[in-house]
Order: sequence, then C-alpha cells, then structure tokens
Amino acid sequence: MLIFFIDWVDLYKKKIAEITRNSYELTHSLIKDYFKNEKMRKITPRHYQAFINEVGKTRGFESVSRIHIQIRACVKIAIYEGLIESDFTHSIELYYTIPKKKEKDKYLNYKDSKKLLSYVIDNLDKSMTNYLILLGLTSGLRYGEMMGLTRNDFDFDTGVIIVEKTWGYHQSSENPAGFGTTKNKQSVRNVALDDRTLEVFKQLFEREAVHEDNEHELVFFNPQAKYKVFSNSFTNRYFKKTLRKLKIKPEISIHGLRHTHASILIYKKEVTVNYISERLGHSNVTVTLDRYSHVLEELRTEDTETTRQIFASMYQSSNTNV
Repeated sequence: MLIFFIDWVDLYKKKIAEITRNSYELTHSLIKDYFKNEKMRKITPRHYQAFINEVGKTRGFESVSRIHIQIRACVKIAIYEGLIESDFTHSIELYYTIPKKKEKDKYLNYKDSKKLLSYVIDNLDKSMTNYLILLGLTSGLRYGEMMGLTRNDFDFDTGVIIVEKTWGYHQSSENPAGFGTTKNKQSVRNVALDDRTLEVFKQLFEREAVHEDNEHELVFFNPQAKYKVFSNSFTNRYFKKTLRKLKIKPEISIHGLRHTHASILIYKKEVTVNYISERLGHSNVTVTLDRYSHVLEELRTEDTETTRQIFASMYQSSNTNV
C-alpha cells in the first residue's frame, strides 16, 4: 500500500502546488503509521474503515474527506492496473470530529468590518499595507494570491481581478520570491470587486510609478523585503496594531480577513453558498459549508423566525378562513 501510494503521487501528481503536495505527504505518513508495509490486496473494507475512524478522532470533515479522496483515487488506479480486484474504499462512512467553534475568534463582525473599512480608506496614504487590508476584506483572497497580483491582473473594464498564480512570500513556499501555482484548480478564477475598491487601485496605479526593480509589476512589491513582497509577519503586526487602535476585538490575523469576507456574504444572505465557494476558490461547496458552519448556525434563529413570517403572510394574503 505504502510503496504504491508513493509511486502514484510521484507519477500522477507532478504539477501540484507545494501546499497540496504537503497534504499528500501527510496522507503518506498516516498510511505508513497505520498500515505499515501491508500489501494493498490484503486490505479489507473493514480494515480501511478502522483506519478512517482512527484518522477522524483528531480531524474534522474537510481533513478526513481529503485523505479519503486521495487514497481512493490511488486505489482506483491500482484496480485499473489489475493489482487488486476490489475497491476497499467503496461505501466507507467518513468518521470525523466536529471541532470546537474556535472559528468564532477568527473573523470580524459586520459592524467592526465597516469600521475597519472606513479607517483604511481614510488612511491609504499612510501605508501600502492599508491597501492590502482593504483588498483582503473586499476580495477574500488568500495572502499568497494577493502577493501574486500584478497590475495587469486588475481588469478595470470588467471590474474583476484575475487570480491565476501566487507569489512565494515565505521560505517554505513553492517558489520563494517567484510565481507559484494556486492551491487548487478551482482557485484559478476571476473575482469581482466593488466599484470603490477598483477606483482606489486604479488611482494608485495612475499615481504611483512602478519601481525600477519590480520587473513583474507586482502590486505589493517591497524591494527591501527578502522575498520582494510584504512579509506575512510584518503585515500581521501592522494589522493587529490597527485593530488595537480601533479597539476592535478579536485581534485576527490578516488571513482572518478572508474568513470575515466569507462570513459577511453568508450573513447578508444575498448571494448563494455556491457563489461564495467559487469566489473563495474552494475545491467544492462542502468545504465552504464545513468551514463556515458556525456562521450558518448563528443564523438559525433568524431563519426560524423568517420561515414563520413567510407562511404567516401566506395566510394573510389568501384571506383563508381556517
């Protein structure tokens, strides 16, 4: 099992991003620890279910699902090549642990988001980091995706930014100080921006000349930084200092703006979860539902009352006597 999985990843997964490769390496280590050197043909559905149950003791739905999907894809190739006769991953029940609602501490509420937005708009001239905070809040992009943006990725005619690459802002990145691939194929997307945000960046590009060393015309280029863009640690320090100045709690990280963006869209109920999933570049809508289940749960009481009102109004409009 172990050897075939390694060979399968090396052969079929050559062009995946580093962060995705890391997830395959995690699956590889779990297989190694549980199955040891057991032959794939000797693994039964019961044995594999026990493995999934063990993995799910400390992991949520998204993690267990990803591990299962990776192994199942490998098993299907083994069946196709005639190495095994049956699919021991078929009809498996995913066992997982529902995490404590720590996500509540990772995003800002609607009121504080408006307060933050107002502040950065009024203080754009004080730091380029305010542009980064603004974009994180209004686009929901991952940090590496924002670092990979060039001026040409802003399409002001159609009102979108084109997300098709990342930038290596850390030593563990796929390509430090260079372009890399997105997290998954769904992450290659066009993200619509509001008119005010678009105008802010349009004015920035018209006003500020491209630095002579910025050959790719990166939006968040920083010639003094090791990886030529704003470091995640510096941005987080600046961001948390801003939150303290505004007396906003909790002091989330810059990545928390992505959660804030999604939570606002869910809370306002004016766009579908499918759209939110596509906008965030999630691999599927299940990831979105799993990650933001806490927000949906918070809306349950409101939804209950809305449902009552909907059917109450139907009685009123029909003038039905019961």
